[in-house]
Amino acid sequence: DLESSGGTLAIENAGPVSVTLVATAKGATVPLDHITRVTLTRGLKRIAIRNDIQENFGDVRTCGFGFNLDSPDVWTEEVGAVIRAKLLANGGHYSPRNARYDWISANHFTDMSGTGNVGVTLSNADNYFLQLGNSAVGNLDTATPQLQMLVGGQVDGTSLGIPNQGGDSQFLQRYALTTHDAFDAPTAMRFALEHQNPLVTGAVSGASNGGSYPAATYSLLTTSNPNALIWAVKPAEEGIQAGVIARVWNLSASPLNYTLDFAGPLAGAKQTTHIETDLSDATVNGSSVAVSANARQLQTFRLRPAPALKGVVTLEGALDLAQPVTFTFRPKPSGTAFSLTTTLDASGAYLLSGLPPGTYNVLIKSPKNLAQLTTNVDLSSNASVRTVSVTLPGGDANDDNSVDNLDLGLVALAYATTTGDPAFDPRADFNNDGSVDNLDLAVLANNYALTGDN
Repeated sequence: DLESSGGTLAIENAGPVSVTLVATAKGATVPLDHITRVTLTRGLKRIAIRNDIQENFGDVRTCGFGFNLDSPDVWTEEVGAVIRAKLLANGGHYSPRNARYDWISANHFTDMSGTGNVGVTLSNADNYFLQLGNSAVGNLDTATPQLQMLVGGQVDGTSLGIPNQGGDSQFLQRYALTTHDAFDAPTAMRFALEHQNPLVTGAVSGASNGGSYPAATYSLLTTSNPNALIWAVKPAEEGIQAGVIARVWNLSASPLNYTLDFAGPLAGAKQTTHIETDLSDATVNGSSVAVSANARQLQTFRLRPAPALKGVVTLEGALDLAQPVTFTFRPKPSGTAFSLTTTLDASGAYLLSGLPPGTYNVLIKSPKNLAQLTTNVDLSSNASVRTVSVTLPGGDANDDNSVDNLDLGLVALAYATTTGDPAFDPRADFNNDGSVDNLDLAVLANNYALTGDN
């Protein structure tokens, strides 16, 4: 019932992805002036409803939903809990005393199931309370399959609350409906979150290989069990250098063991309070955190990604910068050095992630360019990303870290050849243009007798 008498009913848009029906109800024949939009989307088992009230009111107003369900069983989301709208004696979560039942919490979703394992999930973006059936202050009505979502009003009488909505005349209510078989709290919550957090698109850069993220899917954080819902991901309050904060909710009615899986190696993790005070070390294995959760428990973790190094390597004279470069990390004040080789992207950019925490002298070398040493690169802070950009002089054809007659000899042997010629030597093609000519000779001459760092 869109209460459209005295108004209009029309198709607002009908496209290949979605169709929207809009009902405009205004005038003395409707309870309140409002515009209601109902949207169906291809491939989604969802009815989305947007209701815009455009008139001030002073009494109690609700949006009602009635379902053809026998023996309704209602679950709602309280703050930090999914509870059953029945008294304790009947298998629910409501106390038989010191409680009022006329209005109960309505957060992200309310679900009503009937006999035969069938039901409806109602996603609610804007209302804070609902009335179950004909519930009153002292009576929780669990037999009537109706939900009255509180739009506004002074529910405790004219002496309490804000009279006449403070004069406002614009009120928004957004809902979505889907049907299901047996009630499943994680599925209901995901449905609500998908409805209330529409898809956002945009360019994202910074992939670990220095290039692009996969075209189809990429997840920074996942869980090994679908009952463990990632509720929030954010930088730590102290800043990203203090780690990534993840809140995970076990929405099942049973204890759960699962892993929280990060997109890259982790240097460590801690379980924290919800205000991000560290409690204890968490068990880390590579990029995974082992978690044990009680039934319906919400937990918070501080994840410390292993440090990363990024920047741009310019290869002198090179037209094609997508070349292999080796980074040698020498720990300070002592320790065993290690090397990593990566291929630069077309602009010369790189990103090395998952590095062991520490302070290093970093030697950067490309096969046809002289090495350059950057000292005191501080990667001691977990979750740190440091930038090192260098320009490597060219002309080192034999990759011995000096430009001398040996390199000149290789250029001379391959001079005036191109890719495919028997005498062509790619080591002498310093600018990577597929030929050995005066341009390559100029690069060598510019750096003749130079030796790289070591």
